[in-house]
Amino acid sequence: MKNKLKLAALILVAAVVATSCGGNKKEMLTKKWQWTEFSSPEMDKKMKEAKDALDTISDPAMKSIAESSVKMMDGMMADMKQTTMEFKKDGSFDMHLKIMGMEQNESGKWDLTSDGKTLIMTDSKGKTDSSQVEITADKVVFTLDAGGDKASVTMVPAK
Repeated sequence: MKNKLKLAALILVAAVVATSCGGNKKEMLTKKWQWTEFSSPEMDKKMKEAKDALDTISDPAMKSIAESSVKMMDGMMADMKQTTMEFKKDGSFDMHLKIMGMEQNESGKWDLTSDGKTLIMTDSKGKTDSSQVEITADKVVFTLDAGGDKASVTMVPAK
């Protein structure tokens, strides 16, 4: 009987700790964040190949096209760093995305799993996505499945 009581108490304590960890993660996430980095092994590989190819192209017209492509990708990455996401206490979010000179605003609802490791977001059209997330007070890293390629987005508190 004592062992069962101890086991029940242990389970209760574990549940409280797990719930409070998720709660603390929610509190840490509840603020406005700005993208600082986007990383995708597949995209990083293609960018490296494109930049390496610039050194091997001798035809001026082809070199100009290749340089334009690299500049476009670099510009896209710079634009993405202007993206912000605000996670609000009421479970809503607002995102301002900038990419290739175009801007888009999105809003919806968000929640974290009880362990604080999976972010579930539902946009205003009802589309739901989830991503693995690592949350600290000064950084959030999302890990996304981008068509079989794992990509990560790092954000810091917006200024």
